[in-house]
Amino acid sequence: MTLVPRSMDPLRSEAPADQYHERIDDITGEVWLCKGDNNAATMDNVTPLVKLTQQTTFVGQTGNTVGVDTDGAASVNVQNMAEITATSRPTPALNWQVLIDGSTQTTGFAGVTLVPQLTMLGIVANSLGGALLMNPDNWPCAAFIFGGTDGAEETVNYRVSRIYEVNMAGVRNYMAIAPATGVATFGDATCVYGNGGTAFGTATNFWADTVSETNTVSGSLVFSNASQCIAMLLVDFIGAQALLMETDLGTAASADVFGAPCDRLHHVYGT
Repeated sequence: MTLVPRSMDPLRSEAPADQYHERIDDITGEVWLCKGDNNAATMDNVTPLVKLTQQTTFVGQTGNTVGVDTDGAASVNVQNMAEITATSRPTPALNWQVLIDGSTQTTGFAGVTLVPQLTMLGIVANSLGGALLMNPDNWPCAAFIFGGTDGAEETVNYRVSRIYEVNMAGVRNYMAIAPATGVATFGDATCVYGNGGTAFGTATNFWADTVSETNTVSGSLVFSNASQCIAMLLVDFIGAQALLMETDLGTAASADVFGAPCDRLHHVYGT
């Protein structure tokens, strides 16, 4: 972290060690409340206290996800949620993002180490069947829906963890904690991707119409109704920089997961 003074004030009467002031991270644009020498050009003898703003981000409010291809070029992928059936329609605040596409991971979440890391990506560096849903704009809630191949009533195991930023002595670490685990079960032959195939993958893939929780944590909630083709997992996003979603196959041949930030727990309507 490199914080530079937001404004210089030579008329402060407090001792340098007692001065409260704002500084800007010259990399992310975040504004911090700090204590220490207001006029110091460096962070020597300056302690960051609390972040006042979110970082400037190119993800924004549109649901666009930004990635880097093998040549190092940036690419943008936008996935839009269609109305799945006449009686089942999740309504997130943003467009749905494809988090996991056709995963065949079967090692029981063994690829992820849930310990503090200097970078957020360090937590998931060795993950197979795992993906991050970022929260650059401090959304309070996130929604997940599941699908995959290759038959009705087949299952996918999932684990979702909140990733928090922890700052100690000016060093930024990321910690993944409070994992919720459960099982997503595919619906019958009427619960296939159908007309949404262009956006979501093979049109004959099955939606999970049931999501159950085997390890329920505070801030997680399931909408699951056998009369609907889409079951939804909602997870509290407040204060977390990202949510890490992982899958491990039960009886299914492959797993898909879609996610979207929400501004509240949205209603899923139908019979």
